[in-house]
Amino acid sequence: THKNPRIDGEIFGFNQTTGDKSSYFSLRDQQLEGHISTINGDSLKVRMFFKTFDDYIETARAAGFEIVQVKEARVQPEHLSVKKDFFESLNDKPLHLVFKLRKPQSMQSNNKGSLHAANTLNTLPKRLNWPKVAMRNPANAFQLVIPDEAERELTEAAIHCYENGISVNDLQDGTASLSQDFVSLRVFAHDCRMALLHETGLVLLKGLDLGAFGVAESERLVVCSRLPPHILFV
Repeated sequence: THKNPRIDGEIFGFNQTTGDKSSYFSLRDQQLEGHISTINGDSLKVRMFFKTFDDYIETARAAGFEIVQVKEARVQPEHLSVKKDFFESLNDKPLHLVFKLRKPQSMQSNNKGSLHAANTLNTLPKRLNWPKVAMRNPANAFQLVIPDEAERELTEAAIHCYENGISVNDLQDGTASLSQDFVSLRVFAHDCRMALLHETGLVLLKGLDLGAFGVAESERLVVCSRLPPHILFV
């Protein structure tokens, strides 16, 4: 969603601390604090990172998506008929942008049947802007702890690759794939890709016990320890 920081009323608003009320491009990537009121009278504290219309368009294109349609969400007549006193102050104002995107068929077919069928890191934008809140709290923003069940399956998958002669290169070029259905691993891999594609563009994984691959400096340990990132992301 894209909210206009210049709307400042009873229902919702954002506090612009720099520039004047006509500022737009200079607000890019700034964190704005604000509030949104609910129909039942509650007031919720919210925040947003301001993005320009160009930011949304270029990010979608850089990720390889086709923009099918863009709509400006607004208060509809049915909203006014239900709660006019609540929606009246927002009437005739743009509230959100709604994008309908299409993934090209070539992207869908290239990923079919792989562990990461839902998304591909080939669509990662070339430019990433890390918000200040992420830089102030890197441990929370960039670190992902591998859940116990996903860690067990990731260990099994790496050992399976080692025992069957599946190398990092085999995983990268798609000549080999995992035959086992690692359910928890697939879910965690999806979460990792979401963080990479749509959030930080960087993740630090924690929680993998390399000792499960063998004794120190053994061939099995060396080979198996290289496999997990490629199992998750390639």
